[in-house]
Amino acid sequence: MRKILLHGAVLTAAVFSLLGAGVSSASAAERESTVVNASQAVTANARPAPCGFYRSGSNARYNHCGPTFVEVHVDTWSGRGEWEFCAPPWSDTWLGSTASISWAYYTGRGC
Repeated sequence: MRKILLHGAVLTAAVFSLLGAGVSSASAAERESTVVNASQAVTANARPAPCGFYRSGSNARYNHCGPTFVEVHVDTWSGRGEWEFCAPPWSDTWLGSTASISWAYYTGRGC
């Protein structure tokens, strides 16, 4: 499989043009890494993750599709142990297992 490196505006255009194509399954490297920078290599057949909260198998993730740092609130199924974190620009962050994480959302605040 040939890899194509996309950077900056080209990557942004590619992400927005493919958003409607669906969710890609997370690779082992994504599950092991807390944050994946969107400027990293994208394979020719890969589809970008959707913006915001999404599930990939048993993993809960938050994909921030913007150029600024934003605060994200993470909800748990139990309602206890919820937290906020600062999502870096163009980052895909692993939040934990879908067994414990129910949702995550942008709070409207920067950080």
